[in-house]
Amino acid sequence: MADKKGMLLQLADHVWIYPQGENLERIEPAVGVIMTANQTVLIDCGNSPGHAREIQRALHERKAPPVSTIIYTHHHWDHIFGSCVFDAEVIACRQCADELDSMAEIPWGPAWLEHEMKENPLLERSNRAKLLVIEDWSELRIVKPTRVFADQMTLEVDGITLQLQWVGGPHANDSITVEVVGQGVLFVADCFYPPPFHLRKPDDTPDWDMLNRLRKDSIQWYVHGHGQPLTSDEIQQLWQNTKKQA
Repeated sequence: MADKKGMLLQLADHVWIYPQGENLERIEPAVGVIMTANQTVLIDCGNSPGHAREIQRALHERKAPPVSTIIYTHHHWDHIFGSCVFDAEVIACRQCADELDSMAEIPWGPAWLEHEMKENPLLERSNRAKLLVIEDWSELRIVKPTRVFADQMTLEVDGITLQLQWVGGPHANDSITVEVVGQGVLFVADCFYPPPFHLRKPDDTPDWDMLNRLRKDSIQWYVHGHGQPLTSDEIQQLWQNTKKQA
């Protein structure tokens, strides 16, 4: 499944992704795009204002309608720092909202990030990426959700049904999935990934059992945050390989 920088990749009639960036040092995740005739919904929104503007340009080239809604899959910076660029409603689960309350109190900027790295050198990869992708810290703002749900939520968008489900997982306790009902696409983001690098233990691996449990007959594409979308057969094979190695 090839893609070009700056181009949307279509998965279904109303579903696209803005793929992960090729420079892994920038930690640019895949961003979901649900497009109807009247509005656009984003699943996450980029790791910085600059990344979000790249997404905006791709939407403009596709003649997409305005972004009305952003759904946060979890609170990690690379998935939510771009939201301040958009004038949109933001939806998140309760756990994510609580995390963002804390993040909003942080004095984000080079001084804070350098301080964090001195306190915990394991944060260097993440913090160096922030310093790389954010050019103007004065424009960064943590956008808190305007709609919050507990375990699940159904969102109707011009005849398209989105099913939001809190799943937790080893990467972030506030992780959710977003199914585009009838379109064969499930956004799983980072839910099955191991913990972030600064919290990761040597034996931590992706939770293939968790991802395998999310498989269902109606889903063709499983979109995760940092890589190409997976098919059901690919997930099953990854899961079986893990079992063989156990």
